[in-house]
Amino acid sequence: MSDPISPDQIQLPDTPAEKRAALQQLLVLFPDTLPDHEMEELIRRAVSVIQPGCRSAAELNSRATVLSEEFGYVLTPAQLTTALLSLLFARVPVSVEDEQQLTALLVKESGGVVGYDADQVPGGSGPFGIVPTNPVPVAGIVSSALYLRRLRLPDGRPVEWRRTGSRTAAGIDNPVDCYRVTDANNQLVAEVFISPYHQRISGRAPAGLVLSPLRPESWFE
Repeated sequence: MSDPISPDQIQLPDTPAEKRAALQQLLVLFPDTLPDHEMEELIRRAVSVIQPGCRSAAELNSRATVLSEEFGYVLTPAQLTTALLSLLFARVPVSVEDEQQLTALLVKESGGVVGYDADQVPGGSGPFGIVPTNPVPVAGIVSSALYLRRLRLPDGRPVEWRRTGSRTAAGIDNPVDCYRVTDANNQLVAEVFISPYHQRISGRAPAGLVLSPLRPESWFE
């Protein structure tokens, strides 16, 4: 069992000395992955990614997945989750249990867990995902894109999307985002409504669409 973590242990590298220490820490943690200057850029991007906080473990994993994509999967989402926690707490998690404890503290200090751990918002009404009163639950704004990228037409073709705004909906606690989903010919497929205030990304697709399988190391559901 690792020692309890206190809130004042949460920090981000800010001064030049702290940034140098963070760089050395990541170079030791992930040797022979990125040159020093790219690792410095990784730290800069990681700080901006984690600064808003995370309200669930899934949101943290989603942010790590996006960061991994930006750096060409040289580091996996799992490795970058460890890197983000290392930057926040100025030490490397020593076990899975320790990583879970640090994640729980991050969530607490970010305001606590929000929403539901479910594929569908309890109490939602109407066809799933295509009306604002029954939106797709995801874990944070960044998770919306991760979910939409997995949407496919029934024949497996990918779709494109554009956010058209947000609105309130009866029975839903927070604003719901609306996306115009189209095919490759810009023909409207559906309006998809997403609620980004939940504990994980839904594994369910709206009617008329399917979800592609998760790629390896994308463990953000």
